[in-house]
Amino acid sequence: MQRLRLRGCVSVVTGGAQGIGKSIVELLLAHGSSVAIWDINGSEAQKTATELLERSENDTRAIGLAVDVTDDRSVMDALERTTHELGPARILVNNAGVYVPGNLLDQTNDRWRFQMDVNATAVITVTRAVLPGMYERDAGHIVNISSAAGLLGVPGMATYVASKWSVFGFTESMRHEARNAGSKVRFSSVHPMYVTTGLFAGAKLRGIGALMVPQVRDHAVVARAV
Repeated sequence: MQRLRLRGCVSVVTGGAQGIGKSIVELLLAHGSSVAIWDINGSEAQKTATELLERSENDTRAIGLAVDVTDDRSVMDALERTTHELGPARILVNNAGVYVPGNLLDQTNDRWRFQMDVNATAVITVTRAVLPGMYERDAGHIVNISSAAGLLGVPGMATYVASKWSVFGFTESMRHEARNAGSKVRFSSVHPMYVTTGLFAGAKLRGIGALMVPQVRDHAVVARAV
């Protein structure tokens, strides 16, 4: 495995307790970064931290924290604890996400708003919390998990697509903001095809959609891209 220069870094991964997030955490630990796993399920986050540390061959640390990424106070409390226990974040992976399927008029207001809050608004909330420290140190990289659905329209997924297009546009705008400010902080977005497990278990696209958005069968594929 090619080694990235991450030894001694501190990374934050939202939604890191399972699925793609867990695979991302595992690779970061393998490359020598300590990781704070932020997840709505705190016990699962801590369980993942313990499990992956036992497998890691590096002298790294991992903590699991219960964090509601849609809540400003929860995010700021988690950032304070992360900084205290591990150090300032050098890498942020905004991975937390939800999928609410269905045509627009079939969804309740609560459901589509919840999807937008987690997938889009929370990316801004967490970035606003972590970015000032990165700007101050003039170092850091923020990776936002969008989706192939953030690049094309898909029937029956309008609000999910809207949330992921938002992530792509936000990332590109922040890239330019950082560059205009002369900062070395970097921004990237990753656009996975849909994975056959986790959020999209049992999902199938038909016809031309299956050709344009093929399945990804392994979370590690996405983790390596990140």
